[in-house]
Amino acid sequence: MDFLIKPDLLPHPPAPLSYTKKEWGSITTYTAPAPVSGVGSYQLYFNIGSIPQEDLSYLCLYQMLLTELDTGRYPVEQQKTLEQEYLHECTFDEFYPGPEAGPYSYPQMTVFWYGLTEDFACGLDFLLNIMGDSDYRDSATIIQVLEKYLPDYDLSKTDNAASLAFSLAEGYIRRESCFRNLLNGQEIYCFLKNLLDRMRNDENVADVVAEKLRSISVSILGSAKTIFTASGPEEALEAVERQGIAALKQLRRQFGPPDCSQEGAAGASHPSPPLCAPIFFPPKSRGWESAWKPPPRRSGFWGISGGIAGLRAVTCPFSWLAGINI
Repeated sequence: MDFLIKPDLLPHPPAPLSYTKKEWGSITTYTAPAPVSGVGSYQLYFNIGSIPQEDLSYLCLYQMLLTELDTGRYPVEQQKTLEQEYLHECTFDEFYPGPEAGPYSYPQMTVFWYGLTEDFACGLDFLLNIMGDSDYRDSATIIQVLEKYLPDYDLSKTDNAASLAFSLAEGYIRRESCFRNLLNGQEIYCFLKNLLDRMRNDENVADVVAEKLRSISVSILGSAKTIFTASGPEEALEAVERQGIAALKQLRRQFGPPDCSQEGAAGASHPSPPLCAPIFFPPKSRGWESAWKPPPRRSGFWGISGGIAGLRAVTCPFSWLAGINI
């Protein structure tokens, strides 16, 4: 078969993009300039290793309830509006990178979103508020949300068998996939279904659920290690980084133990390291074999032409943190 372009005529791949790393006590930042104007992409990595194993099933419910419960500052109706304004394509995910990730090899939950750089501080403040101040005492709304979203987690009724099969196979060769599947498999559907039945029939269960969800919120927001990555216009990155650090340090004071470490000096510019190679990590139990994650919750619409592709490409310098694409 003749190719239209000979391999030796193909253009050389672009040079690796650079990033800057800074240490701020327990917080690490990675920033990279992007050839865009006025917009940025952001991602937070929270250490969820302090959540007891028996409570990990509640993590799915915790994410499900975001923007579904009032907070002390924002009723649900206002949250929906602010979500569309500030948190474009906001996505939550979990993974557990392998030993090749070095000091980043621990269970993590990530939050990714796009937004205008001028709105970054407001968007982050809103995001952290709904993550840390939702009213988990509202059992009636929790029941309604479970009833609404529960069918989406029944993998026996998936309409994408190919994706399910791929995820099942991937769970046998990549540890982060095993971990993600553990938190999103059919067992989670059974857990949520059982929890819904118990909440309908026993009012006392609501208090237990509220305490579990609150504990998970504190564990996430007060985690010992937090990573913040940002890419956007070079002239805006310093302000974005400064605002992000201020917000995360406030979280540390509110939810975590005191952090007396001093701010570190900015690191040198580094070329993007290659992606970590997959490793073999066989499932340890039946729970690790259920292996498909429903599509992550996304929200908002970003209508800035041509920007998403450029920003998505620039996030690649940070993909080595987890061994997967961010």
